[in-house]
Amino acid sequence: MTGLAFDDATLIDDAKLGVLAASVIAAAVSATLLGRQRVTDQATPPPPEPADRA
Repeated sequence: MTGLAFDDATLIDDAKLGVLAASVIAAAVSATLLGRQRVTDQATPPPPEPADRA
């Protein structure tokens, strides 16, 4: 895709590096957020079940 946008080889390489860096950052942020969600879910105990009134 960068080959269609740029003619200069240096610009193409820079664009490819930018796309790769953005992908790595997005993956790291996503993994961090998903990991925090799992820890939060495990740390919260389930609500107590209501006692039967007979």
